[in-house]
Amino acid sequence: MPEVLLTTAYFAPVSYYAYLWHSERACIEQCEHYHKQSWRNRCLLAAANGPMALTVPVEHENNQDIRSVRITENGHWRHRHWQSIASAYQSSPFFEYYEDDLRPLVEEPSLPLLFDFNELIRQRICELLDIHTPTALAEAFKPDYQSTDTLADLREEIHPKRDFRSLPGYRPKKYTQVFEGKFGFLPELSILDLLFNMGPESVLILRDSLPAPVTDKSER
Repeated sequence: MPEVLLTTAYFAPVSYYAYLWHSERACIEQCEHYHKQSWRNRCLLAAANGPMALTVPVEHENNQDIRSVRITENGHWRHRHWQSIASAYQSSPFFEYYEDDLRPLVEEPSLPLLFDFNELIRQRICELLDIHTPTALAEAFKPDYQSTDTLADLREEIHPKRDFRSLPGYRPKKYTQVFEGKFGFLPELSILDLLFNMGPESVLILRDSLPAPVTDKSER
């Protein structure tokens, strides 16, 4: 697919980065209102007791623009998030390899706005995964995009309350997970799960999770 339209997201699920990898261009929605209970401020990990959601606390009002939503720094959530990530993945093959790249993003409150924080994370993850898809920010909100052969509007399709099996062409490729022996393979977790478990080979999972040859990238 030539272009994909995505929301902002906090350590987005694997499908998010699979579409980023396969697309010729990407657009991140910055003109929408903030939506609660979405990947915009949460991610899902595989922990010792099963899937675990981490949520970034934010200050928001009804119909507030996503660009103005502020992160709340109360409750030491940054430290708790990193401790949860470390507890879940410290025994994974590549945790120590990526720890120094990712820990400061979570623990250092350098950006007060959720959108800017998420963009910093997305850019760093793309660097680590060697994803170079040209990405722009939406200039205006259009609620009535129609997904076509040239554009996939996934703003509300990649969502914790939607079945990932309805995503166009997406079939999660199985990979080894830390607690797979206990829970079986858990698909559509945060990109952190894939990165810590598979390291540089993560791009092969992203490639094979959208097996159709949507761009020339599929021939890498």
